[in-house]
Amino acid sequence: MLLLLPKYCYINLLIQYFLFKFYLPTEDEINYFKNKPRVVNIDKPTENWVHQFENFCEKAGFTGKSIDITYRKELESQTCSFITVMKTNSGEEYKARSILNAIHALN
Repeated sequence: MLLLLPKYCYINLLIQYFLFKFYLPTEDEINYFKNKPRVVNIDKPTENWVHQFENFCEKAGFTGKSIDITYRKELESQTCSFITVMKTNSGEEYKARSILNAIHALN
């Protein structure tokens, strides 16, 4: 049995069908949008800064690894100490942009 509806009802049904047709995304689609805002060349510099921070903590006598710290104040204190004393391999101070990059990498 064919229903005879006004023309605008058919248009509304078509709009609802095409605009609100939902489906479950694939794992690839989910991962694509998870990684979309990620900067491609960020892993290596982050790894370097974390490695330098771990070396500093070891030499400064802090116990444990930074990943094991559960108290925010303790991690904040160690991070501030690291940023205060960090120097380049030649002994010079880092530029402001490099320090900011280190802070972002450690967050």
